Amino acid sequence: MTAREVHKQRTTKETSISLQLDVDGSGRVMVATGLPFFDHMISQLGRHGGFDLELSAQGDLAVDAHHTVEDVGIVLGEALHEALGDKAGVRRFASISVPLDEALIDVALDLSGRPFLFYDVDPGAGGEAHPLGDPPFDPQLAEEFWRAFCTATTSWRLASRPWPGHCATPCGSRAGACPPRKGRWAEMGPSIAVVDYGIGNLRSAEKGFGKVGADARLVTGPAGIEAADGVVLPGVGNFGRCREALASSGLWSATLAAARSGKPFLGICVGMQLLYEGSEESPGIPGLGIFPGEVALLPEGVRRPQIQWNLLDVRAGSRLLAGFDHGAWAYFVHSYAPPIGPETVATCDYGGPVAAAVEEGAIWATQFHPEKSSSVGLGILANFVKACQ
Repeated sequence: MTAREVHKQRTTKETSISLQLDVDGSGRVMVATGLPFFDHMISQLGRHGGFDLELSAQGDLAVDAHHTVEDVGIVLGEALHEALGDKAGVRRFASISVPLDEALIDVALDLSGRPFLFYDVDPGAGGEAHPLGDPPFDPQLAEEFWRAFCTATTSWRLASRPWPGHCATPCGSRAGACPPRKGRWAEMGPSIAVVDYGIGNLRSAEKGFGKVGADARLVTGPAGIEAADGVVLPGVGNFGRCREALASSGLWSATLAAARSGKPFLGICVGMQLLYEGSEESPGIPGLGIFPGEVALLPEGVRRPQIQWNLLDVRAGSRLLAGFDHGAWAYFVHSYAPPIGPETVATCDYGGPVAAAVEEGAIWATQFHPEKSSSVGLGILANFVKACQ
């Protein structure tokens, strides 16, 4: 194996990935991730980049594609970083504009070693972005792939025109630092701590809050949770695994204290489920116990998991869902849901009413993914940011 040829293996609770990369290859590519469109996307990267790539990935696609896409980005980024070595003799900066059938793509690449991504591509331009292929690949996950890839190796600016403005955040700033474009760049808003316990839609949540003007950051210690104006608890996958990861990370007590403190607190997906006493999915494993009751499997007669957009039936007067009193579409990926109770402020119909959002005082939560729910989701995140001010 030459110095510019790298083999990597990465195994987590959610994925197992094997990769071999030769940057001095000829564009020979073999990719198998279980997501045909994602395979096509990675294959084109290798063919047009002129390197040889063999990549196989097995992930928890029965839950969703997020872990597989993000972990492939991490492994590929690390492999490229190792293959380039000290980058001797390598031109470290390049830019290109590529005209395609329906878009003009602008890309700038910096290999100087300051990981950063500026991504301005709207996959739903002219309408909603629909999943591609079977199993489905959510086009919004492309950004998560590039973000994970860049974390390991490079600085990228990637945009599709028409160009809406210019990034005012210099390369090298942390992810999520860009405020929303509204004529001029605004100052950053309240600080939002996204609890980083190793599981969940972390970068997606961080990025979503950045889009609505918050100073969002991933936090790995109790001090970051205590200092923030608002706290977000994401979560995907298995209830018990999320509970175990939160406890082993040392953030369980700080998260529970934040939920009880009266500061704005938002749970997302399994982060919402963790607010209850427990779950049928993981018998005997306690949740945070903020709300009474046990999370239960979705009703008989429906496909599990629910992976789709669904219409919210919103209870009037909710601060979390302000502006959506007449219902809105949100994106769900789950097999379990909490019981409907006094705290429930929205339901969806999936074999009967299913709890979709809860609110009690400063504690808010959604079973759906606001960070994946287009303009509706951004409006909900903006309502939370407003509560944190």
